[in-house]
Amino acid sequence: MIECSKCKQDTRKQVVLERKPLKDISDQLPDHLKHDYKEFMCQNKIKSLLRQGFRADGKVNYQWFEETCNNHILARKKHSQINAKRQAREVELA
Repeated sequence: MIECSKCKQDTRKQVVLERKPLKDISDQLPDHLKHDYKEFMCQNKIKSLLRQGFRADGKVNYQWFEETCNNHILARKKHSQINAKRQAREVELA
């Protein structure tokens, strides 16, 4: 099972609000990678605590922001799938 490493677990400065399935964006890969790899994009909604500057007394001011993770994950296909596609390509070329 493929998971996003960025928002896998909640931390002190980041909380996952809504977990969504990974979106397959393999069609955007370059041609030389399409046969061996799949690319996914995480679309979880997260709430992050980010630094927002300094207050008048000199202390750091933090603020919570909601955003989408948008982490790209590149996964290698299983060898059986790779070999089957390579054999199909060789048959087409022959």
